[in-house]
Formats: sequence, structure tokens, C-alpha cells
Amino acid sequence: MDRKACMEFAIGKIGAVLGEKFAAIDAHPTRVRLPDEPLMLADRILSVSGEPLSMTSGGCVTEHDIHPGAWYLDGGSIPTCIAVEAGQADLFVSGYLGIDLKTKGKAVYRLLDAVVTFHDALPGPGKTINYDIRILRFTQQGDTWLFFFEFDGTVDGKPLLTMRKGCAGFFTEAALAEGKGIVFTELDKRPQAGKR
Repeated sequence: MDRKACMEFAIGKIGAVLGEKFAAIDAHPTRVRLPDEPLMLADRILSVSGEPLSMTSGGCVTEHDIHPGAWYLDGGSIPTCIAVEAGQADLFVSGYLGIDLKTKGKAVYRLLDAVVTFHDALPGPGKTINYDIRILRFTQQGDTWLFFFEFDGTVDGKPLLTMRKGCAGFFTEAALAEGKGIVFTELDKRPQAGKR
């Protein structure tokens, strides 16, 4: 998929990109998408693996081009947060593997956890980051679907970053509204003696 097709997946019709088997998903109130501009960081999808709509494992390989004058450049390099976020096509893979047929548009994506390790300096303009993204498995907990994933990011064939122990899920608006964030216990709230 070129950038135009990635944008169609993000803001257009999934059926136009992935075919008739996916077309009914476009009638759902929501569906998993890549983000719109300016956070669309997948410039192309080079390959896709896994059985479509199978809710098993699969993956894709994407690329992100760092352009001169890119809005996010920091000191002439891609910043850490954008280098990680550019591995965003786990969204695409989860849709390709069929999550929208399970959620019926009534649940939305949230990233829950990940461990990211950098192996080299952050690259700058003229470089392309290649992301090999893999969904390892899906699981269901009550009405909530979760998936576990990882990716490897490389530049010129050399490791740039790895993401492991990735976990994301699809939550209803009601479930998100019930979330209380970090909940402090009475013990947490007690004044603690400190050292100056």
C-alpha cells in the first residue's frame, strides 16, 4: 500500500483498501484506523502476513520517511515519541485480522503497555525507518478484546529500536468512562516522613 492507500484506510473506506470482505465494516459507528494527518506516520505498507479476518497472528512491514522540514524534527532528528509512534500499523494489522467484526464499532483502541528499547541514535532527514510489526495473539476478557504485539525498527538495515510486551485493547465508551486512572489507597494518602 502506498501513502494514498494508507490515507484511504485512515480516513476513507476500508472496503476500498482491503476488499469486499471488509466493506460491511464501513457501516459500523467506529472502526480501527490509522490516524489522520498530522499523525499519519505510515508512508507505505510493504507487506502483510496472516489470514485476513482470522483473529489469529499476523503482521506487516511499514516505512516512515523523515523529510527535511518535517513538523516534528527536534534538533535535526526525529524525536523519541515520533520514532515510537511511527510503528503505529499494529492498528492496521488488528483491522486486517478482523477485530472490527468482533467489536462491531462499539469499542475503540487504547494502547495499554509496551517496553521500548533504543539501539542507536535517532535518525534525521533523508533516512527511512522500517518497522516489522507483529501481532502475536488476541484474547478476550469479558467483553473486552486485547492483543499482544511487538515490532523491530531499523534504519539502513541496522537496529534502531525494538518494542516488546506490547498490549492494546478495544474498550467501549462505558468502560472508558468507568476508568479512574491511578487510584490511591488510604495507605498511599498518608503523609510519609522524608529526607531533605
